Amino acid sequence: MSLPLPRTVGVGAYDETLCLKVNTQGDFNLEEFRNDLQTQLPKNIELTKIKMPSNKVSFNSGTAVYEFSLRSCVDTKELWEKINELMKLDSIEVKRQGSPKRKARTIDIKPYLKSFEIKENMLSVTCAFTPGGSVRIDEIISLIGLDFSKLSGPILRKNVQWND
Repeated sequence: MSLPLPRTVGVGAYDETLCLKVNTQGDFNLEEFRNDLQTQLPKNIELTKIKMPSNKVSFNSGTAVYEFSLRSCVDTKELWEKINELMKLDSIEVKRQGSPKRKARTIDIKPYLKSFEIKENMLSVTCAFTPGGSVRIDEIISLIGLDFSKLSGPILRKNVQWND
């Protein structure tokens, strides 16, 4: 069992993909399996689609939308100005520290930031993910001058799209 797109601790999610390897004997009814599996999941998790590929499956790069619910004290006009200034840059470099034994490295995360949108007090950020990397939630928050105290709820990942 695996999640091809891991999430940060504390980030809620919709539209997730779960991969299971199922060893079967004899006749296998996919719909029956789906129903049995659904009864074993927590009530707030719903299986919306299930399929059985004929071969090994690999998941290609894609996009996901992260939603940040902002407290009313956040000046969304000022936030939008910061975002616009940021996106005008040719590159957006951040230092990433891996394990304590590894040296920090500098990464350009601009290619992973596809779009920003603010509607009322909801900031939506569309991010790309690739086998080579992605942008981290804490990097987005830091770059636009937010902190977790300015959020009115959990960050949600939605609308995960995989490239074929």
